[in-house]
Amino acid sequence: VVGCSSAVADPASRRWGALFRRNSYPIFVAYDGIDTARAGLRKFAGRCYWGLRAAAKFAVAGYYSVLRFAPLDPNLVVFAEEWSSGCNPRAIFDQMLRDVPHLKAVWVVTPERGRDLPPGTTQVTPTSFKVWWVFARGTYFVNNGNFPQSYVKRKGQVHIQTTHGTPLKYLGLDMRKSPIAAKAFDPRTTQARGREKAPASPDDAANEIFVKLNERVSRWDYALSSNEFSSDALRSGFPGEYKILEFGYPRNDRLVNATPADIAARRERLGITSDQTAVLYAPTFRELEGDPSLRIDFDELIKGVSDEFVFIVRAHYMAKLSPATQQLIAEGRIIDGSTVSEVSDLYLVADILITDYSSVMFDYAILNRPIVIFADDWDRYRNTRGTYFDLLESPPGAVARNQPELVEIFANLTYRSAENQQRLKEFHERFCAFDDGHAAERVVATTMLNKPDRSIPS
Repeated sequence: VVGCSSAVADPASRRWGALFRRNSYPIFVAYDGIDTARAGLRKFAGRCYWGLRAAAKFAVAGYYSVLRFAPLDPNLVVFAEEWSSGCNPRAIFDQMLRDVPHLKAVWVVTPERGRDLPPGTTQVTPTSFKVWWVFARGTYFVNNGNFPQSYVKRKGQVHIQTTHGTPLKYLGLDMRKSPIAAKAFDPRTTQARGREKAPASPDDAANEIFVKLNERVSRWDYALSSNEFSSDALRSGFPGEYKILEFGYPRNDRLVNATPADIAARRERLGITSDQTAVLYAPTFRELEGDPSLRIDFDELIKGVSDEFVFIVRAHYMAKLSPATQQLIAEGRIIDGSTVSEVSDLYLVADILITDYSSVMFDYAILNRPIVIFADDWDRYRNTRGTYFDLLESPPGAVARNQPELVEIFANLTYRSAENQQRLKEFHERFCAFDDGHAAERVVATTMLNKPDRSIPS
């Protein structure tokens, strides 16, 4: 009876329930034999899988070791871009095509993301054999994240770490001070499947990750910064011997250089007329279950403001639009900005930005347009995620701590008050000093052409 109950409890056994209901012991014995054999086969297949995986890993390592004896290709530039499309690596790539056409660019990118690149651009997938040839022969490496841990930097290879935004929240090693980071490094979430041994404790797991982070940072030759504040954060979060280039962000060149015609064309594509005030909502990601980052009730906000406002919602790339937001998009009451490939296009069309703690505020401030901070969970966010400064002490504009305050800001147009304009001015001076529209040009000249740094306006 105990054996029969155990078998029926197994999901696979429930499909054979009709046989067990016959109360036939021979049938149960026969099934038990089949089930035992199946378990053995499953275990054998698992061992074969991990054995083949280890053999493949060994073969790739050997193949890559041989490739590293070949000379570097002095004209080969390897690009990669994480988290978003149209970030700093893409801006440097576009500039390189104009200034140094003899250099050959290869993008390490998935086929889906590769569709955003110009036709004819050479691409290799991150999991292909060819990527190891690229890693072995490339001279210049440009990334806003990091290349795989198994990549070995050769003498003569130059790494340009573009970074991907002015940080409000902790970076790199500074994340050790954050409770949310300690939870993320729990060994139960970092343990690999198979034979690999799990870390003995959360501290061991975190230490292992930070050791690997230091190894990746040791590859960097240059890191880009858009302001002195970011330079200090880089030195604190990613200590290393690399040189910080305070050139501004290449991706923001297009914000500085955009013409009124460029802006009008982008607004027309989104269906925004000249008499409408476009408001972009772009929140950051929350490291919490369910990611409650889209926190604004747009149904209530739309009802409480004038018809001149049109709202664009841009979800974080790791987040999903809520069902309520999707319904408002389907009804045509708000615009889905998440489908726009480059977020800078949305900056240009938006007359106002609503964000919370996202780095988009630092980029958007270049345009000197109003910014509203929606900070209904600021205390919890700062205590768990950790931040470099108190945003509410020095915001770029109006601050709403709840939904009614947000509605009031737009209903009474207080976002453009003299006080909030002064806040924006001070924010712009602090975080946008290096962005003059020539960042990509300076990066290419300094790192690939070995020319003197282009002077930065005071």
